[in-house]
Parts: sequence; C-alpha cells; structure tokens
Amino acid sequence: MAAKPDLTVLISPYLSLKAMAQERYPWLPSIINRYPMRSDEWLPQIKTPVMILHGSIDSIIPIAQSEALARTRPQTEFVVVPSAGHNDIHKSPIYLDTLTARLVAL
Repeated sequence: MAAKPDLTVLISPYLSLKAMAQERYPWLPSIINRYPMRSDEWLPQIKTPVMILHGSIDSIIPIAQSEALARTRPQTEFVVVPSAGHNDIHKSPIYLDTLTARLVAL
C-alpha cells in the first residue's frame, strides 16, 4: 500500500505545460508539445491537504497559473508571497514562516 502524504506543497506551479506554452508561445503549434503535464487534471485527484505558494512578482510562471490551478481543487490552501519572484521565493520570511507553521501543525 502506498503511503499518503500529510501535506502536498507546490511552489510556483503552473496550470499545465500546455497552458504555459499557449500563454508564452501562442504562435507555436500545440502538436509540438508532446507532454502537456496537466497539473489541472492531477491536483483534483489528491485527497490529502495541498498548499500552493507563489511569489507575487514571479516572472517565470505567472501567478495567474497557480491561481487557476488552485481553483481546480477548492480546498487547496493558496498563499501569495509578496515581493517574491520565482528564484528567490525560498528566501522570503513569509514563505518560511508560512511553510514552517503549516508543517509544525501536522
């Protein structure tokens, strides 16, 4: 029997690779993307708690991608980390404090 995590934490996730490609490269034929990586299909299947953290100034993966992903599973805890980007979110005290508090509560 597979173990179930007490909490799944996603940092700056995208809705799907397909959605990211359409947003960033709308001129690119979708047939090229052989691996759509549909987080939007996988997330609703998770039965245990999920937390998404995303930096408010992420220039790699737009925050709208994570917001849309969180809406696919309404009980998902969504946390915006103010003034954090994609590559520095882990340095934010809000990120660290939020994640620590959530993990300690398990």
